[in-house]
Amino acid sequence: MLVKEKRFEFRKHKYLLLCIGLLAITLIIDEVIFSDRKRRVEPQETISANIKEQLSVLDQEVKSVESKAIVDLSRLFNRLEVSEAFPVFIYENGEIIYWSTNRFVPKYGTLEGLFQYRYLEIGNDKFIVKKTTINSAQNRIVEIYGFLPLKSNVPISENFAGTGLNQKIFGKSNYVLSSDESLPSKNQITSQQGVYLFSFTGTDLMKIDYPVYSSIIILMFALSIFFYVRSAFFYSALLNNRGKPMYALGLLTLMLFILRALMIRFQLPYSVRSYGLFDPSNFAANYMEPSLGDLLLNQISLLVVVVYGFLHFHNRESNTKYDWKFFGILLLSIFSFYYLTYELQSMLSNSQWKLDIAKDNSLTIYKLINYFVIFVQGVMFFLLTQLTATRLINLKNKSPFYISLALVFVAAFVLGWIFTESLFAYLLIYIIYLVLIVRLKFPSEIKRLSYNTFLYFFTASFAVALVSTLVLGEDIKKVDRQDKVSIATELLTSKDATAEYLLSEAKKKIEKDILIQTNISNLFSPKQLIRQRIRRTYLGEYFDKYDIEIMLFNGNGRPINNTLPNDYSSFSLYSQDQYATDQEGVYFLSFRFPTISNHYYVFMDIKRYNTVVGHIIIQLVKKEQLNNSILPRLLFDESSSVTDNGHFDYALFQNGEMVSNVGDFNYAKDFPNEWKDDPRLFDKGLFGNGYMHLGVQGRDATEYFIISSPRYPNRFMITNFSLFFLFIVGMIILVFLVSALFYNLRKRTVTIAAKVQILLNFAFFLPLIIVSIVVLRLVNETVRKNIEENYLDVAESAGSNLTITLKEFLDSQSENNETLENRVGEISQYSRADINLYNESGVLIATNQRMIFENQVLSPFVNPKAMAEIIENKSSEKLYSERVGELEYQSTYVGIRSQNNELLGILSMPFFESQTQLKRQQTSIVSNILNSFTFIFIVFVLLSFMASKIITYPFTYLTKRIKATTFSNINEPLEWSAEDEIGLMVREYNRMLVNLERSKKELAMSEKESAWREMAQQVAHEIKNPLTPMKLKLQHLKRVLTEGKGLEQDFNKPIDSILNQVESLSDIATSFSSFAKMPVPRNERLDLADSLRKVVRLFKADDEVKITPNIPRNPVWVEGDANLLGRIFNNLILNALQAMPEGRIPALEISLEETQTKAIISVKDNGFGIPEEIQDKIFIPKFSTKVEGSGIGLAIAKRGVEHAGGSIWFETVANEGTTFFLEFPLTD
Repeated sequence: MLVKEKRFEFRKHKYLLLCIGLLAITLIIDEVIFSDRKRRVEPQETISANIKEQLSVLDQEVKSVESKAIVDLSRLFNRLEVSEAFPVFIYENGEIIYWSTNRFVPKYGTLEGLFQYRYLEIGNDKFIVKKTTINSAQNRIVEIYGFLPLKSNVPISENFAGTGLNQKIFGKSNYVLSSDESLPSKNQITSQQGVYLFSFTGTDLMKIDYPVYSSIIILMFALSIFFYVRSAFFYSALLNNRGKPMYALGLLTLMLFILRALMIRFQLPYSVRSYGLFDPSNFAANYMEPSLGDLLLNQISLLVVVVYGFLHFHNRESNTKYDWKFFGILLLSIFSFYYLTYELQSMLSNSQWKLDIAKDNSLTIYKLINYFVIFVQGVMFFLLTQLTATRLINLKNKSPFYISLALVFVAAFVLGWIFTESLFAYLLIYIIYLVLIVRLKFPSEIKRLSYNTFLYFFTASFAVALVSTLVLGEDIKKVDRQDKVSIATELLTSKDATAEYLLSEAKKKIEKDILIQTNISNLFSPKQLIRQRIRRTYLGEYFDKYDIEIMLFNGNGRPINNTLPNDYSSFSLYSQDQYATDQEGVYFLSFRFPTISNHYYVFMDIKRYNTVVGHIIIQLVKKEQLNNSILPRLLFDESSSVTDNGHFDYALFQNGEMVSNVGDFNYAKDFPNEWKDDPRLFDKGLFGNGYMHLGVQGRDATEYFIISSPRYPNRFMITNFSLFFLFIVGMIILVFLVSALFYNLRKRTVTIAAKVQILLNFAFFLPLIIVSIVVLRLVNETVRKNIEENYLDVAESAGSNLTITLKEFLDSQSENNETLENRVGEISQYSRADINLYNESGVLIATNQRMIFENQVLSPFVNPKAMAEIIENKSSEKLYSERVGELEYQSTYVGIRSQNNELLGILSMPFFESQTQLKRQQTSIVSNILNSFTFIFIVFVLLSFMASKIITYPFTYLTKRIKATTFSNINEPLEWSAEDEIGLMVREYNRMLVNLERSKKELAMSEKESAWREMAQQVAHEIKNPLTPMKLKLQHLKRVLTEGKGLEQDFNKPIDSILNQVESLSDIATSFSSFAKMPVPRNERLDLADSLRKVVRLFKADDEVKITPNIPRNPVWVEGDANLLGRIFNNLILNALQAMPEGRIPALEISLEETQTKAIISVKDNGFGIPEEIQDKIFIPKFSTKVEGSGIGLAIAKRGVEHAGGSIWFETVANEGTTFFLEFPLTD
């Protein structure tokens, strides 16, 4: 017995025990094998093994290059194919003749020496170099160098930096690499031949990842979580079976909350394996939502709770009165709607991606998960609102509810006016949705799979998508306002402290430069050398973001070949104390007219032998960022306050008057004067003339900026709505497809109208989707080609403008390229793109962004692909996609040729905006397609609904007439004028009616004869039974009277007995007479629930009878004879009461249930039950189990139910009771 109890307890708690056991095993394995301590090993052995493996791959690369180069050294850029992971360089006589990358090209001096493998540092990058020397077939000796990158430290901003150690060698550990051989041997790495390569310092132990094993651990955790959730459902089911559904729901909620709290506390699964989905750097909102993956799991957990509650409370009897449950569900429904808006706002504010298609048209896995989270929240809102609407429909008096909604609506309007308009808008959408689905009675369609069901889902999708779009719109406005405030802040605080310090240091060095002192005082020396020396020697790469003008003056202050004729003294206006900076001799001025610009001035007195021999003024004006310039995105870090102002216009006002403005908006003409004093301008902003304006206070009360931007296009807002709507609809369709696979929806009733409408939608939208995809691809390809052709045209135009200047520079054989670079700068400003100019050997000779090359972001060598095409293949132009760190852009390469077709050099123009322009075009195309698709979808859904009504009308009409076809009524033939399939069906139906009328007459005659024959037999049988005792009594009376004895005895008793028997005969005759004269049942639409409720109410008055009714409050419409059905219900209840054993209290259960197409009544008693041997005789007219009665009650019941198109049957258990079932078809 004890063993059985233990087995029972194990079965009861098996899921929880399995969860605990599996979790314990997982934790033990994780601690013993995969703990942080176990995953750290001695680094030298592991690094050495990894180095050996990578050097083996490098050897293969170098051998491949060697095998091709030893045969022929011509056309190397075309013939050699080198992996990007292992750069290769070839030198001949110290000059480079091949490079596989232009990311870096080492100087030959750093590679000299005899070695096979060597550690090398180039700038911030660290490598192991393999060297080999070959003698080619042309008897040319060349040196081949293969590079194994150890560390790449590209000096660009954090967003694009491709920094860090080679993970294939060092894993995820962090070490400092050096060539310090004095470090301990355990920190030294040698080659396979024992030659020292490099040393490392840093983390004592090296962290090793085991991706396969970590996946196993995560799988075991997932299994334990599965068993835990299964146990939660099991315990909840136990409580629910005990009649405690609220406790069951609470227990499930608690167990899921504990699970999620533990997972968040121990950072599962991110602590085991770093999945991007659970990476806080991508998304982090709060403690309960530290990552996007945790947000998804939280929403799924909430959905499980809501679905569980919905399934267990939706089918319960709905109350027709207002109670706490109704208002509780209503509040939950409203809360779920606002919770959706809250979570969406959180996702928009705390994620690293944009859901706004105008900002980001890419479709990443993270954005898809964002959309899926919105779908999950929409499902929760739908289910809770379904419960609310179902209870609301069943309410008898809805006026108080609508009054309450009106009051809430007014309150929300007031609060929205005071605080935020979005509160009012969200509640308005909720109220409209709730009232709409209640008025259309959509909640009742959830049980049937009709087209109204899909309309219900689409309506909910529309509401969720609409509120999501409003939330996104609010976020777009918020971000736009923040950007405008940032622009104003930048305009107000535009000093560059680094530039001021560097200018101060340069000033000291320039004043002490002997060469400058000598040349400025010499009348015959070229003064351009002074400007060139200052620019190249003292103004480093940091000042490439400034336009620099160097003005020279003699000792008397007269200008020396300056662009302006002004004397030195005229610039004293800019050297006043009010403009002075913290650095001596450096002054800062912010001009407001004609445009806002910031200037630095540096004043220097050049002395020789304590005598002023000249003056120098350096003017620096911050450059306007070029549209296609790659430099700011590579070199301006986040702190440099470089903001993309491309879509903002702004104006400065002082004392109410405009001082200066920038951009296309005409503030003098189009900006109303009265707006300047409107407080809303400085709060939320004002809209006018297609622009959104925001005022930002300046340095004092009299100064302010007005920042303006074009209004967000409405079509993009519609596109955002389309994305939300179509994703939700797509998920609904996907759920139905999955349901069809697992549950076989064909078993459920699907109306013809639904099938027709679904097929129409499918036939329409499948081609539309295919065509949209094809058009998008074709247009996208066309746009891409147009952009590339435009870039090539711009580059070709720039190349033709540089031909003469480049020719003169090459012919002069001078190293002074200032004239060439000035010309490059002019054309760069004109074309609004960076320009790099290379000679025919692929070496950089001029650029407008020298800082990129001086900072070693790129080497001063052209892309090797351009060398292959332009130089070796003689192509005129090419366009390539290039990459620096994480930054991708496109570069055009154009060969510059002289008039005699001589190749002078290669012009390169990098276009960072190429991807932006392509995405902008793609966004416009996608926007048009999605907007059209959504509009067509909504219109076609409505049209298909109307079309299906028209198509299915004949079927509905035929169904109604066929239902009305009976043996008792006069059946009229149908009329259908069209000669189509329906007309054929109508003709056959009319022919059937003719045959039916003939058969009805024949059957009526036969039934009448049969009925009277059966009735006569039954009457004879029933009359014969009481006549026998009458005969016996009369015989006894005759015998007594004949004998003449005991005449004094009483004859009343036998006479009374005879009278009783006669009375019985009279009753029987009356009963049969009633049966014979029973009127023909009528066919009318009636409320079955109301008829049954009236009959039950009559019997509930009897205190000795216990009747438990379960009859819905809502009407249940069928067709039949109300009086006849009332007698049938009455007869069934009487039969049940008369079937009770002596001493047993009658207990009846009477219920009415409604399925998709049927109404089922059950009458259950606790009587004797019906013996098996007589069960097949119950509905025979002359059969009865009672001592008294005619035996025609159930026969009448059977006839009445079948007349109404239904059926009657029973189920019985001996000595426990019998249940009679009556099934009727529902009518509309």
